[in-house]
Amino acid sequence: MTSIEDYINKDYRAFVFAIHPKYGLLLLYCTRKKKKGPHCQCPGGHVDKEDYDDITSNVQGSELLIEACKIGAARELWEETNIDVRSALDR
Repeated sequence: MTSIEDYINKDYRAFVFAIHPKYGLLLLYCTRKKKKGPHCQCPGGHVDKEDYDDITSNVQGSELLIEACKIGAARELWEETNIDVRSALDR
């Protein structure tokens, strides 16, 4: 059986592909990464330990990772764009 500790110690990342029917895919223009030049990227980033702590349902195994990734992706979207979908993760 896979536990939270099995996932926390790995570097998982989650990204959001937000698509608007008129304007298309949401990309962020990034200039703050020192090792990369200016570039565009989808909102997202690391899945944090707190994202696992926020899982409220009784999930186990790979579902645990999927739920943490949904929470992490929604958090990153909110941090980077102020678009809040954290209450609609299964949308």
